[in-house]
Amino acid sequence: MLWRMIVPGWPQIFRGQWYRGRAFLGIWVFLIVVMIVGYGSVPGSMIAGLLISVHVSAALDVLWQEPAGVPGRICSSLVVALCLILFIYAPINWLLDHVAAPVYMNYAAKPFEHGDVLLVNYWATPKVGQVVLHTNTSIPRIAETGNHIAYVFEGQHIDRILAGPGDRVRVLGGKVYVNDELSAWQPLNPDRLPTKLDVMVPDGDFLIFPTSTPHIEVVPAEVWKRACLVSQHNVAGRIYLRNQPLGRFWWIR
Repeated sequence: MLWRMIVPGWPQIFRGQWYRGRAFLGIWVFLIVVMIVGYGSVPGSMIAGLLISVHVSAALDVLWQEPAGVPGRICSSLVVALCLILFIYAPINWLLDHVAAPVYMNYAAKPFEHGDVLLVNYWATPKVGQVVLHTNTSIPRIAETGNHIAYVFEGQHIDRILAGPGDRVRVLGGKVYVNDELSAWQPLNPDRLPTKLDVMVPDGDFLIFPTSTPHIEVVPAEVWKRACLVSQHNVAGRIYLRNQPLGRFWWIR
């Protein structure tokens, strides 16, 4: 019976308790579907907890059908519940945290809206053309004092890798040229590019224009040069899907 507990309702069905087993299995499968639909949202997290509860309840339902004293039932219940969490749900959660980790957008910056939930693959090897999650440490936070302008590039950003080490990138008239050829890739918001720029990508860096970062309007060319060069070590992972809200569900390409 023990190894059949990896699927809720399977032990009951094996024992001939068809209605009981199918009820546990049906509820579990239904919750999986609902959790996938709501993945990355608060209701989705709540459903995930309920999903585990149903699985543990199905296992306990089998255990408590066997004759045993109260201490034995309590001990066996704790062991089975702990094993289900440690050996099934903890590894699944660990895997999702690396290949489908949700990133909540707490600001609006085209093409993203406030409240969007994006999925990031932290194991993906960053390549030119991919939309990635990265941090930019080349521009310090400058406090706004008097008539000074504050250029804030701290924290995490999302945009497309346009060039790699050794590439020469020029921006002319809102178009991006890589090694004197019109780039096949564009940043997420091409209309926010500087009017003119010429930069060489050093070893160990990617060129990523922060066009989806809010409040970047009139920025000097020298600041652009520093802001668009991102260390490869600061690229966390690839953004590949907008999972929430469902009305905006689509692949990020």
